Amino acid sequence: MAAAPRGWFPVESSRNSMTAALETASWAERKSHSIVMDSSSVLAAQVFTLLAGVLSNFLIASLGGPYGKGIIYTMQLFSSAALVMANFGLGPAAVFLFRHEEKCSVEEMANVLLWPSLLLGCVPVLMLGLSRTGPMHLSGWSGPLLLAFAAVPAYTLVWNLSYFYLATGEIIPYNLLRASQSCLFAVLLCGLRFSHVTELRWLTASWIAGVCLPAVFALFVLAGTVNVWKFPRARFLQQAFSFGWRSHFGAVLQYMQHRTDVVLIMWLLSVRDLGVYSLAIGIVELLWYVPQAVSQVLLPHIADSTEADANRITSAFCRASIAVTALLSVTLATLSTLVIPRLLPGFREAIPVIWILLPGTVIASIFKVLASDLNGRGQPFKTVLPAVAALGFSLLGCWWAIPRFGMTGAATVTSLSYFLNAGLYLHRYSRLSDISVRSLVLLKTSDLAWYRGLLLGRRVDS
Repeated sequence: MAAAPRGWFPVESSRNSMTAALETASWAERKSHSIVMDSSSVLAAQVFTLLAGVLSNFLIASLGGPYGKGIIYTMQLFSSAALVMANFGLGPAAVFLFRHEEKCSVEEMANVLLWPSLLLGCVPVLMLGLSRTGPMHLSGWSGPLLLAFAAVPAYTLVWNLSYFYLATGEIIPYNLLRASQSCLFAVLLCGLRFSHVTELRWLTASWIAGVCLPAVFALFVLAGTVNVWKFPRARFLQQAFSFGWRSHFGAVLQYMQHRTDVVLIMWLLSVRDLGVYSLAIGIVELLWYVPQAVSQVLLPHIADSTEADANRITSAFCRASIAVTALLSVTLATLSTLVIPRLLPGFREAIPVIWILLPGTVIASIFKVLASDLNGRGQPFKTVLPAVAALGFSLLGCWWAIPRFGMTGAATVTSLSYFLNAGLYLHRYSRLSDISVRSLVLLKTSDLAWYRGLLLGRRVDS
């Protein structure tokens, strides 16, 4: 046998390494392209949700005035708070177990999302109904509380079932579920507007119908797809709850940080002030549709990615989310300043609140994206410390600022708490992934070409 040419083996090894590197890069590019396409689809669907949210905000304010806006927002606040408490992180847990470890079938995933969702969703209203010394002693709020908690099973069902479609890669049903409740509520409010109906009871009935009807429809659709009448295996249920409570704990703390200012305004100021502040909150949080669209799609993709690919993908989309949100914030601030005095003169006080909240709302897109990455890596507990610190700062700061400075004090503290939360997330994630804070926050010169290549389905070296 002839001897191999000198240097043949090193060259062949080098070629194999280059081929493997190209295949890995190509796989990462395909996954990034998939994230872009899915995120674009989710964002397109959320545009309808955004428009529905804006329309609902203005219609409630127009039909119910500051008082009616405050009452409806109170019900939305308590129901969303109960949803955060009751969903127990089962959605992210099901996605992680299905995509990362493949420990369950499609049917088992559907069952673990369905039945625990209904049972856990009923807990808040049962506790309220059985309590004699709890929230029911707040006679002025007992009616809104009862209605808000009665809607929680429907909210929880739609929320968790949407993760079923996210895990299986069915983005269209996922989008329809996530958008259905807000869009239906907006349609019903339009009906009230054209009918010149302004009574608070009809506003409330429209909200209840908008929440419950999509949940009933989703249940029937799912029942026609898989066998939903089977309770999940105890072992898989245990695994889901074991992962879920860690993800859930961070999400609860995060939500409490987002709503500490609102609860303290409700406690320390008037219902009218709550109505004005809730309009400002509803407007600025429209900016979160971009990072939320990315984070929702990012979770299943990170769950089945290598660490190197996860680092590359997350850093790129984190930079993009911040840049897009910052650009949109300028437009939103300008439009709010021009539109509110003309269409809703009773809500002029919301304008300075909006301007104060915007910087923190933009920077909050950082921890929304990074939290999804940490859940996808199977490390949801790392989201807890930043949320605890930001919650403590928000609670103490708002308690001191609201009696002295009113709504502007609450907005200032809340915006600063978002900066604190994002800073802690960046520090922890940078240490975990060895990615610099600069690489997570600031756009690179090659980013625009890379994003354009992903949108067009072409490979672009970054």
